[in-house]
Amino acid sequence: MPDGGRRLWRYDATTNRGTRTGAITRSSPTVVDGTVYVGSTDRYLYAVDTATGDRRWRYGPGGPVETAPSVANGTVYAAADGDLHALDAATGDRRWTYTVGDDIDVSPTVHDGTVYVGNCGVGAHRLDAVNAATGEKRWEYVAATGIHRSPTVVEGTVYAGSERRPFALDAATGEEHWRADIPPGHSSPTVGAGAVFLGSRAGLYAFDAATGGERWRARRDEAFRGTPTVADGLVYAGSDDNRLYAFDATTGEERWRFETGSSVASSPTVAGRTVYAGERAGALVAVDAWTGEERWRFETEGPVDTAPTVVDGTVYAGSHDGYLYAVGAVGDRDWSSRDSRVLAGTLGHHDRRDPAGPPGSPDDHTSGTAARVHDSGAPECCSHCGTDLSELAAPSFCPDCGAALGDR
Repeated sequence: MPDGGRRLWRYDATTNRGTRTGAITRSSPTVVDGTVYVGSTDRYLYAVDTATGDRRWRYGPGGPVETAPSVANGTVYAAADGDLHALDAATGDRRWTYTVGDDIDVSPTVHDGTVYVGNCGVGAHRLDAVNAATGEKRWEYVAATGIHRSPTVVEGTVYAGSERRPFALDAATGEEHWRADIPPGHSSPTVGAGAVFLGSRAGLYAFDAATGGERWRARRDEAFRGTPTVADGLVYAGSDDNRLYAFDATTGEERWRFETGSSVASSPTVAGRTVYAGERAGALVAVDAWTGEERWRFETEGPVDTAPTVVDGTVYAGSHDGYLYAVGAVGDRDWSSRDSRVLAGTLGHHDRRDPAGPPGSPDDHTSGTAARVHDSGAPECCSHCGTDLSELAAPSFCPDCGAALGDR
């Protein structure tokens, strides 16, 4: 495996390969079955081979593709120019288009045969549930203001939010379970350990996933623009104060902070024992998930606001310089992303798990497959896929397949 932080390839996600056209890559990459799917402001969605960086196909939806596509059951779902597009994952051929009717500023979320997508245009503040196979609307929820963040679906509940107002809905009917108040500018919701985690302009928040009651808030003097992620009892989030933080998921206590040198709008990603995040100054950074110590830094030619995705030991990330990068990860193992966003199917490689969620959903640390345990009390291997876990200290999830490993 290549040394951590070494570039394997880069793909120019602009109309003219090898030239600078002013287009940027703000879309986070999604990696499924040897293909990276990523959007660009040059008005195209690209499918790129993970091994070579060569383009397989591109699709022009009629507008910039600035949010991450979702992939499920051989179909790519992408939002652009007020429409939701469903494409054949192998060819890029269009299967159907659903007109939301106004601006879409969020990534579509696919769960159990339904695509959830929100809009934020003038006078249009809806979250729509759409049949993933046909593109027909199942229900809509009208919010108080525009929906600027992607929904997350866990155990039959949709977690989303408009400005200042996160809410939880029944995934089947759209009926509201609860709503809460939060300072403006909050992130997409992340669900794990029975809680909903949100970044805002005034701190990081944790709400009870069942009731919407506030559990804790941290760093009220800082802005957290990127979506937090949860792995092994810690919440990772980047802030505008040029730091990447780790907090205890139960108490909100700060465990460590890492000085990045510039603000972090990217959502962190966890693979093995490493946290990966992008920096506005133009870098992809790898940090030890338990200590906060830097492992390596990879420089780009523009800000990295996208969430990195790690698959089989390679980190994929886009940059404002217009490139999609493939960078070698850390260590001698082919780790893949295993954090809460990946397990919930809202970031990265969606087809690696059953989109229905349980068993082994992000907030379920007691169900799922059993694992053999060695003398230290940590699982020896995953009984679901057989991955060797002997060098990890009591993981909650298998880093390869994402299966829950029982009580720690």
